[in-house]
Parts: sequence; structure tokens; C-alpha cells
Amino acid sequence: MRTIQFLINQLQAYKPLKIFDASTILAFMEEEHRYLCNKYPILIQTTTINLVVGQQEYDLPSGTQVINSAVYRLAADQSYALTGVGYNSKFNHDPWVNQRQNDHPSEFYVRNGKIGLFPRPVAATDTGFPVVVTEAQVYAPLVPDGVSTSTSEIPETVPVASIYEFGTLRRALQRAAIGCDDKEAMLVSLQVAESNYKAATLELEEFLNLQNQQYKAKSQPRESDFPSSIS
Repeated sequence: MRTIQFLINQLQAYKPLKIFDASTILAFMEEEHRYLCNKYPILIQTTTINLVVGQQEYDLPSGTQVINSAVYRLAADQSYALTGVGYNSKFNHDPWVNQRQNDHPSEFYVRNGKIGLFPRPVAATDTGFPVVVTEAQVYAPLVPDGVSTSTSEIPETVPVASIYEFGTLRRALQRAAIGCDDKEAMLVSLQVAESNYKAATLELEEFLNLQNQQYKAKSQPRESDFPSSIS
């Protein structure tokens, strides 16, 4: 796997990008990385949330971008998927909602770095259950604080390292074009970068789709239906 410093050196070799220092190139690369983490399941984190009776919202891990799934686990062999919905003020103010505020959750929403459950939990976590388990796409810096670009690498889950190269290149070229005198030459460079980026994107999507199909074929999750009665 190519290191971040290797990619920075490669990008600085492009003539239009010589106006940028290494830290600026890295900033463009981080922008691309955050975008990719939001759009694709590059970095996945599973989180178990302990519940409190009547508490509606719970903190999500720092860097959470998208929640792909949330499962309410009543016991080791009893669970069901929660339905993702958009936040609605009715969760706090609707009289009908307030009458059902404490029950077994069936829906979830995300806002302000928190996950909200509806209805609000009727039972607190005790000896491991009930809990809500989320699987989310997260963002973490390419180069953590205190770590060198010479040792930091593109995430192993991204086999198409060129998407970082061309994604960063197109962002840097767009910025460089603002004060460029030779607009025609810059336009040509941008078109080439966009074409290469599109090809790398398609390659990454094909890989992720294949990976997803293989995962589903090997381990289809089994979840019980919503329990009709819980003692």
C-alpha cells in the first residue's frame, strides 16, 4: 500500500500543483477522504449503546458519517432492526407520542451527533441487554495527530489508491485555476483529472458491490420479528 507521503510527492510533481506545499496537498487529500468516508463504507464502526429508561437520545462516536443499520437486541437470540426516519418535532411535542414515550424502540433518527430512539426505551440495559447496536460509516483522519505521513497509508479497505490521487488532484487543480493565467491548459488538466477520477470511482464501486454480494451470500443476518409480547 502506498503511503500518504508517497502520494503527496507524486502530486507535487504535477506542474500546476507546484504552487502548493505538502501541508496544503494533505489538506486537499483529507477533504477527499472525508467525502469518500461519507459516500462509501470505507471505515465501518460497530457501536453498542447501553439504554436508559426514558432517555431518547444517545451520543454517537466522533466521526460518525452515516448509520447503515441499527438493531435493538432484547437478548442474545432476540433482536430486530430499527427503521431509520428523519427527525420530526412530534418526537418531543405530539401528545400521542408522549403517551407512548416509554416502550420498546422501533425507529431511530440522527441529529447533532446523536441517535434518537422512538419510542423511548422502556427498559434499561442490565447484564448486557437490551441494547442498540449500530453499524456506521465513520471518518478518521488519514494522518492522526503525532503520526508521520511517511508511515500513514491509504485505508486497507480502499484497494483503488488512485481515487485519492485523482480526487486530490482535481480539488487542487480547481483551486489553482482561480489565479491561473493559462485557463485553456488548466481546463485540459482538469478534464483529464476528472476522467481519471471517474474511472477510479467506478473501479472502487465495482469492488465494493462485489464485496457486499459476497458478504450477503456468506452471512445473511437473522433477526426475529418484533415480539408480540415481552414479559
